[in-house]
Amino acid sequence: MSDHSDLGLRLERLESAVQEISDRVGRLERTKAATSGTATLVAAPPRSAAPAPVQKTDLSVDMALAGMSVLILGGGFLLRALTESAALPPIGGVIAGLAYAAFWAWKADRAARADRHRAAAFHAATASVIAFPLAWETTTRFKILSPELGALVVAVLALVLLWIATRENIQSVAWIANAGAIGAAIAIGSATGTLVPVMHAITLVGAATLYASYRLGWSWIAWPAAIVSDGLAFITLGTAAFRHNGYDFAIVAASLSVYSATWLLVVASRRVRLNETPSMFDIIQTTEALIVGIGGATYVASVNDAGTLGLGIPLLFGAAGAYAVSFARQVRKTGGLRAWFGAVGAFFFACATWLIIDDASIRGIAWAIAGVFTAELGRTRSFAIRLQSAIWIVLAAIGGGLALATLGALIEPKPEGIAAPPAAMLIAVLALVAFVRMPGTEQTIRALLLCVVTCGAYTAAAAASVHLIAPAEQAGVALIRTVTLAIIATALAFISRATGTREAAIVARAVLVVGGIKLLAEDVRVGRAAMLVAAFAAYGGAMLLVSRTSATPPHPLPAAGERASEVQ
Repeated sequence: MSDHSDLGLRLERLESAVQEISDRVGRLERTKAATSGTATLVAAPPRSAAPAPVQKTDLSVDMALAGMSVLILGGGFLLRALTESAALPPIGGVIAGLAYAAFWAWKADRAARADRHRAAAFHAATASVIAFPLAWETTTRFKILSPELGALVVAVLALVLLWIATRENIQSVAWIANAGAIGAAIAIGSATGTLVPVMHAITLVGAATLYASYRLGWSWIAWPAAIVSDGLAFITLGTAAFRHNGYDFAIVAASLSVYSATWLLVVASRRVRLNETPSMFDIIQTTEALIVGIGGATYVASVNDAGTLGLGIPLLFGAAGAYAVSFARQVRKTGGLRAWFGAVGAFFFACATWLIIDDASIRGIAWAIAGVFTAELGRTRSFAIRLQSAIWIVLAAIGGGLALATLGALIEPKPEGIAAPPAAMLIAVLALVAFVRMPGTEQTIRALLLCVVTCGAYTAAAAASVHLIAPAEQAGVALIRTVTLAIIATALAFISRATGTREAAIVARAVLVVGGIKLLAEDVRVGRAAMLVAAFAAYGGAMLLVSRTSATPPHPLPAAGERASEVQ
């Protein structure tokens, strides 16, 4: 009993000393405020007068606050000593420690309300040094809290300090909250091997910090939490991919989606409300959140067949919403914001169709339809939407089987290996529709679309010719391929000359390049003399016709200022 009474007596003396120092610091700060307030009303002293010892007063306040912090930490260690000596049970020591940290967080709030920002920062740092290590120790050493609950405690502690910092615009307190949360979360994750709860804790703190930085104009403060959040999400994805994660795959996919959605919602809500162009941080963090979060969740769900519809359907609605905002009237004058929402919508739609549609050919058709849709919308909207049309069509050609069918029509030695799948041909037709609807000023985009159309036309023509003629040897197949390429190039040249479509002439020359490589690589190697004569004649004639074709663009190219005004 004597030991307990001595400890209690010491604690009372320590509290009295802390209170006395707190009163002294308050008097010093009030004296300083009164002195500065009087100085604004009194005329400036002559040059010979000695300067006021402002720096010395600031140093005195800082030293007093530092001394108070040391005494406060001593109180925390006293509680630890009581716990380790069994004077307090572990749960009682933890509760007392958290209550002690909460008291000094409350003191920080009181100091902030009284415009004593320096004292608020010191008290917040002291509360952080007590609370965050205590949360880690309670989770890893005493095993009182589960890793999930420990991560939640860390997030709540950080959000309380961040609330104080935001309300009184004290950026130093926000840095303290972020540093404490990051350190404690990483320590808990490393000691327990659990990643998902600490990822959510840091994501929540980082998103709240980003929101505060938008409101108060803070710079760089959201970067540390964002980097750690992205890193934890990437590690979570990697461990799930290699099956080293203790969580169910559906939980991992849902967690990665929540991580991504948290960051995206903060950025979107701010930029739409004020109709602002996304900053560099917004673009970088959005890219990370989309690729690691939504892309990673899509990969985990599709590979392991875990919650594909549960993730795909919300992504489909998210894509519709993002596209709707991108085309809304209130963001029409902000090209960067419109492009941001368009990119997010496109990524959501790609992941949603990947999850919902199992058949690759049907998925390719869906992407080609999206290409036609964006080509039509792009006629009166930004360059970014028109560029999406080409990306969708190219993805459809690759994922829907058209690229593979074209490659087979170019290199397959046996006639039965050359085919024109209906889905691939439909993708080529949709590419033609997108090409027709694309404005003539977008020559590069139109050339990409026409390349896909040309691949479909060549594949269909080669497959039909091979099955009609049915050559008995590879030399005959090679000749059919060469003649088909020559005809395609010639047809493009005539289209270019007749309609003034410069893209057709460009694609015609590209077809001749492919035909020339194929002529040397295959025809010369396997062809007979008579067949080589026909092949060289067809190819040479096509070269002459294409070389004599000259076309001018149907519309003048846009000026640099006009293209820049569309903001990608």
